[in-house]
Amino acid sequence: MVTYFLENYSTVQMPRKGSHPLWVKIQVCVSNVLDHDSISFPRTVTEGKANILRYTMSSVVLLNQSWNDHRLQWNETEYPYSTISVPWNSVWTPAFNIREVHMVEWKDLYPHVKIHSNGWLQYYLPMRIDSNCNFELFHYPEDVTECFLSFFSMLENDRELAFNVSVDNEIENVKHEYLVRKVNIQASRGKANPGFIMTLQIKHTPVKTVLSWIAPSFAVSVADMVGFLLPILDNERISFKVTLLLAYMVFHSSLVEALPGASSCNPLLIYLFNSTLLLLFISMIETLIVTRLANEDLLLWMRWRLRDKTCSRVHSVFPGIWFSSDCHSDPPTRKLSGKEG
Repeated sequence: MVTYFLENYSTVQMPRKGSHPLWVKIQVCVSNVLDHDSISFPRTVTEGKANILRYTMSSVVLLNQSWNDHRLQWNETEYPYSTISVPWNSVWTPAFNIREVHMVEWKDLYPHVKIHSNGWLQYYLPMRIDSNCNFELFHYPEDVTECFLSFFSMLENDRELAFNVSVDNEIENVKHEYLVRKVNIQASRGKANPGFIMTLQIKHTPVKTVLSWIAPSFAVSVADMVGFLLPILDNERISFKVTLLLAYMVFHSSLVEALPGASSCNPLLIYLFNSTLLLLFISMIETLIVTRLANEDLLLWMRWRLRDKTCSRVHSVFPGIWFSSDCHSDPPTRKLSGKEG
């Protein structure tokens, strides 16, 4: 039976009837976004005020295609089969190009086409698509990105082929860094080549970033603020501040390498980490100055100087007033140790 039907069948001829275009019904199902490539050198573009970074996105897409081929009809009373299955290259199938793609991997290397007795064909094609996508990374890790997959046919025009497209919203999200929130699809109208555009709204999951990067930075900042409880004179506070600064510098270098970005596209987190590093540096300088003042008895000298200035001004205004001996005491002097003597 299959040999009889396909003996004189032409796989390059589209099964059209008259001058009307052949309508192909396509239902798209997106299972998940597997990965995004941040290893290769990204290309940055600017759209308005948003910094955009181009990455490679890997996604799994199932195309459920169906159309009618009047050449493949039979009478079930003559051939007692309601459906038959043939290899995909045995019949005519729609051929697509994807504008944003640079690699397509068929999950089924030998897909089959199911043919019904009324000439209705069903073709299930699962694919892994590696495509280019422009990620808006300024608000990373709370970024929401829209990626596009533009399917179009180069062999037929809009008078020969038309698409009736829909999408399956039941997205199977596995535990990955990016999750597919919504999928929209619409047919291309008014273009020479028929096709459809699929829009994937992808959201980054910030849990890993918050626990790995933001929480340690916050903990270091809190530890620096409570460092004033340490005593000053025995240099414990200086050692603590220097240790915090050096440890965060090592942590900061690993953060800058791990964060996605380029010279013209930096996430907002980089400014947070740089500000934390600057505050730690200022805190260490402040601790050095305070410790120096405390060890050199400069605070006592400044207190004596302030008291002497106050007595002099009061004496100039009220020359007849009597002052205690504290206003005429000598400035405090530092006691020299045996080595300094």
